[in-house]
Amino acid sequence: MAKIEDVMLKLAIALNNRKINWGLGGSYLLMLHNLVGKVRDIDFVIDPLDELKVLELLEEYNIPYTTKSKEGIYGTRQLVYFIYEEVEVDFLIGFIVKDFVFPTGKFLAPISKSIKGVDVHLCDLKDWLYAYQLMERNDKVSILEEYFKNR
Repeated sequence: MAKIEDVMLKLAIALNNRKINWGLGGSYLLMLHNLVGKVRDIDFVIDPLDELKVLELLEEYNIPYTTKSKEGIYGTRQLVYFIYEEVEVDFLIGFIVKDFVFPTGKFLAPISKSIKGVDVHLCDLKDWLYAYQLMERNDKVSILEEYFKNR
C-alpha cells in the first residue's frame, strides 16, 4: 500500500505546487474513509479550468499518457491515463457521468486532509455515491449507502 500512497502524495505535491484545483475520488477516496481495503489505481478529479496546467505537468515530468474523451455514459472532458512508478493513475478533467457534472472550483474537493504533511483534497463522498449510482457500480453504492445510513 505504501507505493500507491507515495505516488498519490508525489502527485498531490505537484498539483498543489501548480495551484491546480483537484480532488481525490474513486476507490482511493473510499480507502481514505476506511470503506475499502485495497485499491488498484488513483483517480484525481481535475477542474476543467486547469486542463492545460495538468498536461504541462505531465510533460514536465516526462510522463507518457493517453487521453480519452466523451465515451458511453461518460461526458468527461478528458480522461488522462498514465502509469507513474508502476501505479495506474487517472486524471478525470471535467468529470461527467450521464447527467451529473462533477462540482468545480472550491466545491470540487470540499475537504482537505493532511497526510504525511501533504495537503490532500478529498471529493465529497455524496458526489461519488451519485456518480457510482449512475455508473451502476452496485458494490460501491452498497458500501456508501451503508456508510451514510450509519452516520
